[in-house]
Amino acid sequence: STYDGPVVMLNPSGSSMPKYWPHSDAFMRIMAEKKMHVVLVGDLREAVTSPDHYGHVIGKSWPIRKVLAFAQIADAVIGVESVLVNAVALEPVLKIVFLSHSSHKNLTKNWRNTAAIKPNELPCYPCHRIHATWDHCTRDKNTGAAACQAVALPESVAQIVVGHLEGVTLEALAAKAREEAGVA
Repeated sequence: STYDGPVVMLNPSGSSMPKYWPHSDAFMRIMAEKKMHVVLVGDLREAVTSPDHYGHVIGKSWPIRKVLAFAQIADAVIGVESVLVNAVALEPVLKIVFLSHSSHKNLTKNWRNTAAIKPNELPCYPCHRIHATWDHCTRDKNTGAAACQAVALPESVAQIVVGHLEGVTLEALAAKAREEAGVA
C-alpha cells in the first residue's frame, strides 16, 4: 500500500478566495513527523513543499468523485466549509471543519464525529456571507488569509487528529483546548 500509516485528507480551499486555510504546508510537516500521511486536494493557494513520503499533493488532478470516494476511507477529513466536508458530514470518519461564514449551529451541530473550529474571538464571525472578493472580509496581518481561517493553527489541528486516533474523545480534546486557551 502507498499509505503505511494513518491518512488525513486535507482540503484547504473553498469556492472563494477568502475561504482558504493558510497552514497546509506547516500541517503537512507536523503530520510527517508523526508518520501520518496527508493527501492534499483542491485549489492550492500557497506554496506547499510536501515531505516526500508522507505528503501527497493531489491538488485538482483527481475528479471530484475520486476525492469523495477517498474521503470515505481516510482516517480524518479536514477542510473549510466546502463540498468535501459536507459530503462526509454523517460518516463516521473524523472531520475537522474550519468555520468561516457559518456558525456551528448553522452547519456542523448535528454532524457525526466532527470538531468545528470556531473563531469566536473575531467580531466578524460568523459573517453569513459567501465572499466573492475581500471587500467585506477581515484579513489576517501575518498570513494575508481570512482571519477566521488563519486562527486555526496547524499544531492545534494536528493535536486533534493525533488525539482522536489515539482514542481520546472529541469532547475531552475540546476541553483540553479550552483549558490551554484559558477559556472556560
